[in-house]
Amino acid sequence: MLDEQVVQLKQKQLGAEMLKQIEREESKKKMSVVEMEEKHMQEERRRLEREGALYNIRQHKQKLKQKAVDIQENLAMENELILKLKNLDMERMMQDAKKRQQVKETFEKYANLVKMQQELEKDRQMQLDFVFDSEAKEIFERQTELWKNEEKCRQKLLKEVLATIKKQIEDNLEKNRERQRELQREKKENEVNIQEYNKELEKLDREKENKKLNRRVGLDEDVKVKNARKFQQENIKLKELDDELERIRKEEERLKKEILNIQKKHAMLVFYKNK
Repeated sequence: MLDEQVVQLKQKQLGAEMLKQIEREESKKKMSVVEMEEKHMQEERRRLEREGALYNIRQHKQKLKQKAVDIQENLAMENELILKLKNLDMERMMQDAKKRQQVKETFEKYANLVKMQQELEKDRQMQLDFVFDSEAKEIFERQTELWKNEEKCRQKLLKEVLATIKKQIEDNLEKNRERQRELQREKKENEVNIQEYNKELEKLDREKENKKLNRRVGLDEDVKVKNARKFQQENIKLKELDDELERIRKEEERLKKEILNIQKKHAMLVFYKNK
């Protein structure tokens, strides 16, 4: 059981390290998205500044050409932004299949829109060479309104994509942190269990040693009792031997007395016969 707890503790430590690594990666993604969003906002401010400068140009045909170049540059940057966002591989990190599909569709929709816009702007730019100066002002005003609507549509989709990605990253980070907290609680429980098991083992070891000691003392007592009994038995045997020796001694004295009496009687008989 203790080995199992130790294995679980090691697994939780590895799991915690993996989660921390995932958290670092998610935080890095979050920072990347923030940086991309900030860069996009900076480019948007520059675009507005260029448009302000472009407004003061009197030649509308030149305005059209310059605006077309700016639009192409913006679309190229937006396309680059899409690629960077795709490289974050956010779809794979989404557990909700519906949300994953939604993000995928939004990405594709935005990418297709940018691609279509790039093709459209190429055609428009080619047509500018055939625009008369007298038509340029009207075309510029009409095209400016069209560009604004197209820009709004793209920016709306882009905001949806960025908001979804940031929300997913935050969700992933929060789930990761919650899992780390959960692992930390489980790790502490394992550590407490291991400490309790160690205490229990120490207690069992002490009891085992006490039993050994008691058994040893018991064996010593048994030996003492056996020795005492043996000594007692030997004493009994010695007493029996002493008693036997005493009996033999007394018997020997009795026999000596009888022999002496017989000798005395025999001597008296001889004396009377000789007389």
